[in-house]
Amino acid sequence: MADAGAEITIASPNGGQPSVDPKSELGNTQTPSTERFYKDTGLIDKVAYSLKLNDIKQQDMMLFFIPEETGHYGI
Repeated sequence: MADAGAEITIASPNGGQPSVDPKSELGNTQTPSTERFYKDTGLIDKVAYSLKLNDIKQQDMMLFFIPEETGHYGI
């Protein structure tokens, strides 16, 4: 989405660094997308300093993407 020019806002329940599934960081689970993520310091910072979900106004957003522990879905 960002490659297409979308402005990305990252939020988490408590703000700040969200928890990460430790299995997703194992060497044998890396994909081209995760390798790209780990090279993008700007995106890493955006995740590390995520906004608090309660501070996000629904009317300011076009899409909410909610990752889950075992997968994801978009609303």
